[in-house]
Amino acid sequence: MGENVEPDRELAPPDVPKVDSQDESRGAGMTRRSFLMGGSLLMAGGISAGYLNRHHLLSVCASLIQKTPVANKPHYPSSNSIPSTADVQAYRKFLNAHPMKYLSASEILRPHFKRREGVSSGVPPTELWSNIVPTLHVANKIRQRLNTPLRYVVSAYRSLAYNAKCPGASKYSLHMQNRALDLVFDCSPRRAFDMADQLRKEGYFKGGIGLYNTFIHIDTRGRNATWGV
Repeated sequence: MGENVEPDRELAPPDVPKVDSQDESRGAGMTRRSFLMGGSLLMAGGISAGYLNRHHLLSVCASLIQKTPVANKPHYPSSNSIPSTADVQAYRKFLNAHPMKYLSASEILRPHFKRREGVSSGVPPTELWSNIVPTLHVANKIRQRLNTPLRYVVSAYRSLAYNAKCPGASKYSLHMQNRALDLVFDCSPRRAFDMADQLRKEGYFKGGIGLYNTFIHIDTRGRNATWGV
C-alpha cells in the first residue's frame, strides 16, 4: 500500500460537471412522450401505416426522438481560458520542448487557471518545471496502452493557496511539487487505474496511484503508494 499518508484524497474532482439523475429521468420521460406524440400526430392526420411504408414511419419517429434534449456526458468546461502572459508562454514553450503524442501543452495548462474562491494556481515556479516531465510520460503511456481518449486533466500543478481550497487535499500534495496529475479517460476510472498499476509493476515508473469515483491520480514521487482500492 505504500506510505501511510494518502497525499490527495479529495471528496470529489474539482469542477467536474455532474449529471443530475432527475435530469436523466426527465430526458427519458421526454423521449417517451415525443415518441407517443409522433404516433398521435400520425393517427390524428389520418395517415395510416398502409399509406406510409414502415421505414418512413420509423424515420419520422426517430427524428422526433433525436430532437429531444437529453443529458450529455460530463465534459471539461471550455470556458476555462488560458492567459497569454509571458510566464504562461515560457512554460508552454518548455512543455512543447517535451512533446507528448497524446497530451498537449494546453491540456496541461488549463487546470492551472481554474478558480476556487477567487484563487488559481497559475504557472509553477521555474525550478519545478522539470518535475512534471516524468509524470507526463506516464500519462502518455497510459493513454497509449488504453487506446482510448484522454478527456481532460482535472488537476496538475497546484499552488499552496489553491491546494488549501481543495476539499480533502493533503497539505503534502505532490501537485504542489508539480509531480502529479489527476486524469479523466474515456473509460472507467478502474480500468485506467489498473493500466497505471500494470505499468508500475512493469517498472515503467515508481510513484503514487489513486482511484477516485471519476478520475485517477498519478505521480512520480520515486516510491510506490496506492489508495482508493
